[in-house]
Amino acid sequence: MAQVSLHVYQADGYLPPVCMCCGRPATTTVTKRMSWQPQFVGGLIALLMTKYATVQAPFCDQHKGHWFNRNLLTWGTFVLFLAVGAGSLAISANLDAGLRDSVMPVVAVFCGVMLAAWLIILICCEFTKIRPVHITDEEISLTGVAQEFIDAVREEERERRRRRAERRRERARWRDEDDEDDDERPRRRRRSQDDRIQE
Repeated sequence: MAQVSLHVYQADGYLPPVCMCCGRPATTTVTKRMSWQPQFVGGLIALLMTKYATVQAPFCDQHKGHWFNRNLLTWGTFVLFLAVGAGSLAISANLDAGLRDSVMPVVAVFCGVMLAAWLIILICCEFTKIRPVHITDEEISLTGVAQEFIDAVREEERERRRRRAERRRERARWRDEDDEDDDERPRRRRRSQDDRIQE
């Protein structure tokens, strides 16, 4: 999956108007608070080492629900499967003893299948969404973005560096012109000690 590194100032409102998902012109911006923590730590240490960054993500109309739709699918199916599983177990538990003994294994297998299906949905939603793979105080790295978006970010960064270099050259030229003006000004002759004595 394509990955891009962004400066914090870029992520917070200075991204090119190109959809992160497909590379088409963006029509809206979605604010997303992202978090990341090292994978090799856990517990309280993980909470202490967690880094956060806010991304003003540009999207087209088709993909503006990128994160919302995945969350809805993940937790919607979780609630649905949980309700169906709990209902199936409750109904099976109220059956006659002979029928219950034959139905319960089927219900247990059915609940296991639903759990496996939900885990597959969870993994697919997690690994197909735009997500951070690293966050520092200065930079955030995202994966799952379109190559066209990466190209637009790189082109904008090159243009920003070109403008910055041009401003530096302009400031240097102004300083050189000021120095030339100073050289052309008539310098006041210092009074010698003989002149002061004659006075």
